[in-house]
Amino acid sequence: MNEKGLFSQLAAIPILALFLGIGALGIAAALTWDREMTQAALTAGAAICGGGVAVASILIGAFAGLAFYRRATQPRDLDAPIPGQWRELPRADDTPPALMDGHGGSWETPGPAAYDLAPRKTANTFARDAWTPHE
Repeated sequence: MNEKGLFSQLAAIPILALFLGIGALGIAAALTWDREMTQAALTAGAAICGGGVAVASILIGAFAGLAFYRRATQPRDLDAPIPGQWRELPRADDTPPALMDGHGGSWETPGPAAYDLAPRKTANTFARDAWTPHE
């Protein structure tokens, strides 16, 4: 027998014991189950879920609060020079317009109708005789 087979058999023994224990517990609970136990189980489940939501809310709130606190207490020098490319805003004549209007690319256009953004429709696109059913 190789090492992998031996390891997998050794790992399967506790897992099998866990399944057998859960099965025995389930059988014992099923033999003595009544309405009060159902109500207690549902109440306990709701309490556990509610407690989990409360704990998760506290953890998320603490994480977000610490992030905001760290950001708020960071030392900032408002009189420091602005680094790199943000020292001055770009001028309007440095870049061409994003959309060309087909008339030379002016900044002043008559509006969206001047741009060819959608393909042109043919005359029979929505005509009644564009589709004829099989007879």
